[in-house]
Amino acid sequence: MKPTHPGQQAPGALDDTSTVQLATPAAATGPADGAGELEPPEQKRTLAVLVIAQVFSGAGLAAGITVGALLAQDMLDATSLAGLPSALFTIGSAAAAVTVGRLSHRAGRRAGLALPGHGHDPRPA
Repeated sequence: MKPTHPGQQAPGALDDTSTVQLATPAAATGPADGAGELEPPEQKRTLAVLVIAQVFSGAGLAAGITVGALLAQDMLDATSLAGLPSALFTIGSAAAAVTVGRLSHRAGRRAGLALPGHGHDPRPA
C-alpha cells in the first residue's frame, strides 16, 4: 500500500527510528521477572573452565581406550584380544551408570553427582 500524503508511511512499514523486537525463548532473555540481568563474569569463567575440562576429559578418555587396545595387543601378542580393554571399559561404564542411577533415584540428584563418602556431604547445610 502506498502512502496517501507526502511524509506518511504505509501501514506496517518501518522508518529509521523504528525498533524491531524479535520473539526469543524465555531462557535466552534472562530471568522470568524480566529484569534482564546479564551473567556475572564469574559464571562465564566457570562455564569456560568446565567446557575446556570436558574437552580434555573426552580426549583423554578416547586416548586411554586406544592405548589400552594397543597395550593389550602388544602384551598378548595377538590381535584377537585387542578389543578386550574397550569391552571392559564399556561394561564398567554401564555398571557405574546403573549404580549411580539407582543411587540418584533413591537419594536424590546431589547424592548421585557427589558420591557420599568421598569428602563431600551432599546434604544441604
